[in-house]
Amino acid sequence: MRRSFGQTAFVVCVTLAVPAASRADDLTTGVRLFHEGEFELSLAALARATARLSRGTERARAHLFVGLGRAVLGEWPAARDAFKRALADDPEISPDASRVRPAILDAFDAVRRTLRGILEVRVTERATVWIDGAAVGRAPVKVERPIGRHRVEARRLDGFAELRLDGVLVRVGETTLVEGRLTPKMGKVALESDPRGAAVFEGKRRVATTPVSGLTMPAGSRRLRFELLGFRPAEHELFVNPDAPSRLRVSLTPLDDRPFLKRRRSWAYLTAGASAALLTTGVVFSLLARSAESEIDSRAREGTLDNDRQQTLADSANGRALAANVFYGVGAAAAVTSIVLFLLRDGATASVSANVAIARGGVIVWGKF
Repeated sequence: MRRSFGQTAFVVCVTLAVPAASRADDLTTGVRLFHEGEFELSLAALARATARLSRGTERARAHLFVGLGRAVLGEWPAARDAFKRALADDPEISPDASRVRPAILDAFDAVRRTLRGILEVRVTERATVWIDGAAVGRAPVKVERPIGRHRVEARRLDGFAELRLDGVLVRVGETTLVEGRLTPKMGKVALESDPRGAAVFEGKRRVATTPVSGLTMPAGSRRLRFELLGFRPAEHELFVNPDAPSRLRVSLTPLDDRPFLKRRRSWAYLTAGASAALLTTGVVFSLLARSAESEIDSRAREGTLDNDRQQTLADSANGRALAANVFYGVGAAAAVTSIVLFLLRDGATASVSANVAIARGGVIVWGKF
């Protein structure tokens, strides 16, 4: 019983192996007979091979030699049809130029030039697409191209990121899809700060600590922020050149950690506010003085102004006018002081003084800084 099973298994294995061997033998035999000049016998063997072989390089080779055989026999339509079938199976197949007549090579190349496929390019960013060095539009793009290998490039619109693929194969009547992510071009950067030791951020990502040289960053415009304890953060734009080193040096401004009232800038704001209040009060008293003077003139024209009322109104007008001049003078002094304090930095050393005096005809303000 065991022997019978073994014999059966052997027979099955031999039976399954026969077709593959026959296919290989037919192709080899057909090619050999072609080179021996037995074209009719070669075509018969190759016909059996193409019928048994599945799509691929071997079947393409069988179709190629069918076409060569038909061309030698002068059967050009059949030859061209076989060349098309060969190229459909393998777009890169080609006859041996050293063993085939030029006329047949020209016929094969003419068939190749008529065959097309679709090349579709998709990338993750807005980019211009080049195929074999020629721009074909912006991605995503779908174009018809001759069969065979092609060079595909996609470049971001700013030119600082790209995708390059060589040898993209286009097949007869098929769509070849190219998808990918653009790779940014890189440049070398040197960063310095005064004082040293500042942390450098791009967005929320920390990229370096100053000083640093030879730092690799994506090409293009980068927005960098420098931070150091005790100093104001500073933001700067840096253009990273992919073809030459880029350098950026930043001077940081110290923070003023003194109490509010010990800063010149604080007093500048306070004196500016006081100046506005004093000048406004001066305007009010000036209007009140004019009102008293207007009442004197009005009553005098009407004949209703007695001496006591005239004296009272005159004293009121003079007092209010004097008060207005005082407020104007002090307000002007406060305004000058505020301007000087605004112009002086908190770290500068300077003395500021202002004086006000009431004189006949107005107010005198003088000072030094």
